[in-house]
Amino acid sequence: NLVGRAPTAVLVVGLIVLLGPVAFLPWMNRTFEIDKDLPTSYESVQGHEIVGERFDQSELLPVTIVASSTGDWRTPEGLRELQGLSGRLEGVDNVASVRGPTRPMGQEMSIEAVLGTPEGKAVLPFYISSDGSTARLMAGLSVGPYTNDAYDTVRKVRAEASRWASGTDFQTLVGGPSAEIADLTGALDADTPRVLLLTTIATFVILALLLRSVVIPIFILISIYITVLATLAAAPLYVPSSAFGANDRLAYGVVGTGGRGRYLNRKYQLLGAECAALCDVYRDRKSTRLNSSHTDITRMPSSA
Repeated sequence: NLVGRAPTAVLVVGLIVLLGPVAFLPWMNRTFEIDKDLPTSYESVQGHEIVGERFDQSELLPVTIVASSTGDWRTPEGLRELQGLSGRLEGVDNVASVRGPTRPMGQEMSIEAVLGTPEGKAVLPFYISSDGSTARLMAGLSVGPYTNDAYDTVRKVRAEASRWASGTDFQTLVGGPSAEIADLTGALDADTPRVLLLTTIATFVILALLLRSVVIPIFILISIYITVLATLAAAPLYVPSSAFGANDRLAYGVVGTGGRGRYLNRKYQLLGAECAALCDVYRDRKSTRLNSSHTDITRMPSSA
């Protein structure tokens, strides 16, 4: 009745309610801190925290810079070039230290000491390949390896390494955990607009054919995107208290409770996980598995 009596007012109020949170989207900080997504009970997380607290954080998960050449890095000229690259990388923001053939422990060694002493020669195989064509440097970061600052630092390291190799036959690549996540975020940023465009076009065509209209599908798509954006913006404000620490309570669902499903179900329960839901097209088999899947009698898994 309200919509029928005052459609314009309802539309305006609805847009204000939805577009209000959307206005804050530009200030939202997207993160990919995968070390925060695992329960603290996992050994990998505990080890990560202990190393970060009791040792130099820059040595935790360094960024690896690989340099290739048609020549031999083990010559004085080659080591001098790597020495120059190390110095340039050390000047990048958030790079705490750089290790390589001329600075195996982070401190600069003379080229004569590297080539003329047993200690210097002993570290060369760790940083330079057996044929001498490929060398690696390890840049330790002063920030966490799975932070946005680390991903920005990887991009700066790549830019600096590319400038160093410009005009030469050298080729550089930057890898490591931080670089992998930086590449992933870059791929998501590049693919998301294309996926949204193709999805929008396909949805519009289908709706237009079904509804035999051009205007109505446009309004439907606009309402969908406004609702999705408003949900994304408002969700952090309404996170229930039960969600905090949820990663410490691992739960899983099984789709298809046949042989493979039974195997995975047993394995997950042995790891202490909780079966939250079962789904199978065969009702009898699903019922049998339902009775054998719950680990807590007060909370039976739901079925579909």
